[in-house]
Amino acid sequence: MYSHVVVNATRAANDLATGLEQLERDLEVETNNLMPSRLWAILFHGLELRFYEYHRDLPAGHRLIPMSPPSEPGQHTLKMRDDEEEIQGMMTYLVLNEPTAI
Repeated sequence: MYSHVVVNATRAANDLATGLEQLERDLEVETNNLMPSRLWAILFHGLELRFYEYHRDLPAGHRLIPMSPPSEPGQHTLKMRDDEEEIQGMMTYLVLNEPTAI
């Protein structure tokens, strides 16, 4: 059993939607039923971080659920240069919690 998986989703295009599609597709291929059906996913998009819950059991195209820091509900994008405390808070949250059931 694995405790984590690293997926490198890269595209020539710089748009977020394409990156999310590839991340979801690559998570499905890489986890291949060896991982739990719910995982944390972090997308690095330039200098921004976006946190997601990945749910393999949801329909394709809807498996990545955006997450917000507990201290900043609704803030789905964190900037590496400006949001150090929120990023640290999210990383701590991920370590201490399991993804939730939908």
